[in-house]
Amino acid sequence: MLLKEKMPSPRVQTILWVFGLTKIFCLVWFQPLCSEFTDYQYPLLELTRQGYFPFLDYWLEYPPLFAWLAVGIYWLSQLMPLGSSGPSAYGLYMGILMIIAEVSMLYFLWYIAKKLYSEFHAERIAWIYAGLFTSFFAIEAFFDSLPAAMMLGALYFLWVKDRPYLASFCIALGAGIKLIPIILIPVLFHKKKQIGPLLMTGIWLSLFFIPLLWYRPGWSTTFFRVSLERPPWETIWAIADQEFGFGYLGPIPDETMPIRSTEELLALRTQSRFSTDVSFLLPTSIRVKIIYAIATLAFLGIFLYSWQKAKSKADIQSWFGFAALIIVLFFIHTKGWSPQFITYVIPILLLAFPDKIHLILLLILINFIEMPIWVFRWPENRWLLCSVVLSRTAVLAYFAYQIWQRFFQKLDLWTQESSLSKESTL
Repeated sequence: MLLKEKMPSPRVQTILWVFGLTKIFCLVWFQPLCSEFTDYQYPLLELTRQGYFPFLDYWLEYPPLFAWLAVGIYWLSQLMPLGSSGPSAYGLYMGILMIIAEVSMLYFLWYIAKKLYSEFHAERIAWIYAGLFTSFFAIEAFFDSLPAAMMLGALYFLWVKDRPYLASFCIALGAGIKLIPIILIPVLFHKKKQIGPLLMTGIWLSLFFIPLLWYRPGWSTTFFRVSLERPPWETIWAIADQEFGFGYLGPIPDETMPIRSTEELLALRTQSRFSTDVSFLLPTSIRVKIIYAIATLAFLGIFLYSWQKAKSKADIQSWFGFAALIIVLFFIHTKGWSPQFITYVIPILLLAFPDKIHLILLLILINFIEMPIWVFRWPENRWLLCSVVLSRTAVLAYFAYQIWQRFFQKLDLWTQESSLSKESTL
């Protein structure tokens, strides 16, 4: 069996049950202001009844593995609607899948924290994560909990179970759902002679992507092209490029095609997926491209230097610091940010800084101001967006600096003291 270690303490098992059941109750009782599942994915998936399938007849901004997973869940929701119908049934099934992912994340979080510090601190981190708001809004509307769980699963199998091949599978599976988990591939080198897991990651990714690239290259290459050429949104790069939108990906309405409602805008977005013409992607200014290229070189230098430091120290704290650093730096460097991306950041920050909960709560508050307040209440308020983006970037940059201080420079005595602390009770 994979899980040969003893199960978490009865109190932690209670956290897992309460956490999961609370999520189920919220899923059934509360409806989100918007849902990627019902508002965008469901209308496209309904086209499978007419013989139109993702990456065979149209492209999506999601990798093929998730697109076909969504097809399977759509048909399951039609066969067994669980008392709902139409979009509600599909949204319910997707929400259940996200709850499973979130409970898995809490489980992985506990084990990794126990490995880094002590059982006492692991239980404390589990309680905090169970009470945070971030996962509540994510499970009802977005699928980012799934790849985020794969990222934590990769760290769990790598450091807790010492199963690098399972870690490589988690990274590849997460990248097949959303490309973000690819950033953890360098962590596979935490020990010598880790070429095998790296090769297996490549093999799994090939299995997920190559068949459709070979069979329908037009749709798959459009997905990769859009991923690379998509203009920035809700980041410092977007502000520098005078882009103040929320990441809408589709033709921009104008006087030739007036849009009178959100439903018409979603329909226009859906129609654009049936063409490989992505001329609607607005070009990024040369000035921003140059600044972004310089920043990329700087981030690459930090990445290589921290990787060498982790390899030279060869302890779990340094390798965890490296993983945490590249995740935080990635979300500072990335061209686009959506509020649900906080799902990837919060677990890693909780593991890195159990003593800085106030700053983690500040990041969650900034995210809350971004959505729903800015997105749904004042989307035309550019000053509010700029304030949110600059504040988020500053907090993430502070966390990146603190990760370096704590896990590489060893200037923070908290980790040294907590890792030696004896198990105790809350």
